[in-house]
Amino acid sequence: MMRMTLRGVPPALGPVCRALARPGLGVCPRPGAPQRALRPLNRPLASIQTPEPAATSFSNDAAAAPAPPHIPVLLEEVLGVFKGAHIPSFFDGTLGAGGHAAAVLESHPELRVLLATDLDAAAHAIAAARLRRAGAAVSRHPNLGSLSPTAAGGGHTTVPGDLTVAAPNKGILAAPADDPEMAIPRPGTAPSAHILHASFLAGPEALWRAGLAGSLGGGLLDLGLSSMQLDAAARGFSFGKDGPLDMRMDGAGALTAEQIVNTWSEDELGRILREYGEERSWRGIARRIVEARCRDGPLLTTSQLASVVGHPGRPSPGRKAGARKATRAKHPATQTFQAIRIAVNGELACLEAALPGLIDALAPGARLAVITFHSLEDRAVKMAFKRAAGELDPGDEEVLPAWLASARRDQAKEQAVVRVVTRRPLVPGEAEVARNPRARSAKLRVVEKL
Repeated sequence: MMRMTLRGVPPALGPVCRALARPGLGVCPRPGAPQRALRPLNRPLASIQTPEPAATSFSNDAAAAPAPPHIPVLLEEVLGVFKGAHIPSFFDGTLGAGGHAAAVLESHPELRVLLATDLDAAAHAIAAARLRRAGAAVSRHPNLGSLSPTAAGGGHTTVPGDLTVAAPNKGILAAPADDPEMAIPRPGTAPSAHILHASFLAGPEALWRAGLAGSLGGGLLDLGLSSMQLDAAARGFSFGKDGPLDMRMDGAGALTAEQIVNTWSEDELGRILREYGEERSWRGIARRIVEARCRDGPLLTTSQLASVVGHPGRPSPGRKAGARKATRAKHPATQTFQAIRIAVNGELACLEAALPGLIDALAPGARLAVITFHSLEDRAVKMAFKRAAGELDPGDEEVLPAWLASARRDQAKEQAVVRVVTRRPLVPGEAEVARNPRARSAKLRVVEKL
């Protein structure tokens, strides 16, 4: 076979580019050529192999600068959820700038252990300063995303990142061996806040290792993006600020938005636009992305992608001019950017996997609160809470005979581990939306451990 040569391509990238140029795998398929059949649509997105980018540091946008204005969403509602509760320990799985966590610390003097995770290392310094102002002794720990299991017996085990943890029955998450002052103390001493560079998916295991599994006093997830992430052009999350197509929550992540936009097939792009963006014009947008990269070269910036999708003030190509006002008021690229961001970070898969473990970690009577910002997140949280409360999925009730549905319903109730506190989600009031327009789509759902 004749060896393919690619002009202007660095030698190290030659094999990758040659692979992408093969028929059936190409970035720009031949006109009229049939595309390969896709694997089932519900497969993990991680199965799609793309070149691994170098780790990126975003500290110049956040941590190195003075703390930017940051308004925690639904703060009063979150504090109301935990009002009057005895909370010796608390888990914040999406720490961000630390607004919610600091407020919980200030509202609960009995709180002694705060365990927090966040993938965005750029926000850790801002959150740490905020938690210190709230009276906590703060320590920051390395990424715990790939922890090895801890032995069930006593003693300590060393895990990746040089973090030494005690076995669960010791009731303490120890610090790196050379800094015993960073250890999480037992109740009775000053409050201690520990920031873990990890996704909230690592929360259940971290809580287990900390000896808090089954005794956690409360928990919170504030999903979606922070204002700091949206306002930093270098992060690539916003079509309103021109920047590189990145969209990684964690700068060390293996997949970027640029890779998705420039290497995934039209079918794959259409799938994530449909499933993760709930975009009605998914076919047309996917086709235009592929046409644009084949005609003009790779799409490298947020403004390039937004211009391909459409422009504000007029319907994007493929949209009907008579669309509803609410749809016209939204930037045409909103759902496309949401879909690609979810695919980059595996957000929905992480959420669905983490919720059962976080519920298990709660002590009887303790509550877990989750703030969502779009219908896919809210639906996943709602269904997870209903299953934990012993309620059948609506689809099961529709397809099962009445007698079997009744029996399944009774069986599910016997297995319930929580009660749903918010049958209807709490939403921001007019005053909060006026003060912080980005809060307008927020919804808060809460469950309480039985």
